[in-house]
Amino acid sequence: MKIGATSSSLAAKAKASEVTQHVIETLKASNLQGIAVFETLFAFGGDCVALEIALPNVGRVVFRDVTAESACELVKKYTVNIKEIEAVMMSDGNTCSSCNH
Repeated sequence: MKIGATSSSLAAKAKASEVTQHVIETLKASNLQGIAVFETLFAFGGDCVALEIALPNVGRVVFRDVTAESACELVKKYTVNIKEIEAVMMSDGNTCSSCNH
């Protein structure tokens, strides 16, 4: 999973670091293993934090403008129930069957 700022401003980077730390703590507390967390810079524009959850050989989905709390809730929800998120994931072709990304 990737967590990142959507601009290179110091404020956005600081928010992304805060969200990353909260997500790591949530994963540890939930005893979830085998999940890699990367901090990155997304080129979406704006000054917010985005969370990307990717499943190997399935796809990825990006949640934009997340807070530490909302990111942790998304991580808890979708790392436990993967089937629920698969329907909205983008394949390598950047398309999915149930949404318009």
